Formats: sequence, C-alpha cells, structure tokens
Amino acid sequence: MVLPMSAQTPKTDNLNVLILDRINDPGNFGTLLRSVDALVIASRHEGLPMVALEAGRLGVPVIATRVGALPELFADEILFVDSVGGVPSAASLSAAIERVAPSWGERLRARVEALCEPAAVAARFAEVVGAAAERRAGLASCPGPGSGRSPTR
Repeated sequence: MVLPMSAQTPKTDNLNVLILDRINDPGNFGTLLRSVDALVIASRHEGLPMVALEAGRLGVPVIATRVGALPELFADEILFVDSVGGVPSAASLSAAIERVAPSWGERLRARVEALCEPAAVAARFAEVVGAAAERRAGLASCPGPGSGRSPTR
C-alpha cells in the first residue's frame, strides 16, 4: 500500500506526480518502481541511497540532487538537479524531467550491474583488505612509542 504525503496528486499535462511518505508493503516496491517513468530523489543529505541502486537494477531513470556518493558513482548515469539553499531548483528539475528517457535507465542499469556484480565486489573487497593488511604490516615494523628504538636508527 502506498501512502501519499498529501491527499492531492499534482497533475500537469501528461505528467503525473506521486509524492510518497512511506511504503507499507515493501514487497510491492519493485512493482511500484517498474510503473514509473523516472524516480526523483530530492534529498538534502544521503550516504548512498539504496533506492537509486534498486531503480538502476530495474532500468528506471533517476533524477537526483547531488548528495552522498551519487555524483561520484553515477556522474554520467543520473540526471542531477541543482539545489538552491538545500532545495532542488524548480527550473533544474523541470529541465531534467524534459531530458529523461529510457536510455538513462539503461545506462544506470549497466553501471549498477558493473558495480554490484559479485566478482567485482569481491575484487574491490580483496583490494581494500589487502591494502589494510599492508598498512598494518608496515605499522608493525615501525617502532612505537616507548620502544626505546628510534625510527631513524
């Protein structure tokens, strides 16, 4: 069940907008995402919004503010909107809506698949763990405080 934030759903020409407060039935979230032409993430603060990855897996184009890791990970796959004082610019949002097309969803899908593919995730994890182990080994060979040894000897 989808709960709109307000009783009214704005409509302009051929654009239907549904503003969601929450979804009571997360099992139907994929069905909801598949039913939209684009997903708008108008957050002021985020880390990495999982909904962007979920939309990407389904090939749904995303329009978003430049928050969290989105610009770093999806610079060419998400339509970004400018914010003024932490609020998305209406003109920028309108321009992004005009530009959205299925090709944006396909690009995002390809990028999300590349980032989330199990072998790629395992390789990145191994790289991070290996770098941490090398740093730890390097620190172990350095004299610590109170060791009586000078690091220059």
